[in-house]
Amino acid sequence: VGFAGVVASALNLMPIGRLDGGRASMAIVGRRTSYLVSLASFTILAIAALTQTSGMSISWGLLLTLFQRNADIPIRDEFSELDDFRVGVYISCIVK
Repeated sequence: VGFAGVVASALNLMPIGRLDGGRASMAIVGRRTSYLVSLASFTILAIAALTQTSGMSISWGLLLTLFQRNADIPIRDEFSELDDFRVGVYISCIVK
């Protein structure tokens, strides 16, 4: 049960679309760069799904394709910079 929670949290931190990782990357790098990061992450996921026999990457890619179709909700304040501590927390989450 604990491992499933770790896997679900790791998948949710992927910087794709409206997942938690996508919202965090939008807060860190802005809307345009976040879109490019999201597109690159989704492309890497698609390549992994096509080249590996893992059912998890295929099913997660299908779920993302089906449920990430709507536009993102705009952020209330897109112009304020984040402090270094929050940027460091985000980078440590991505690296681990």
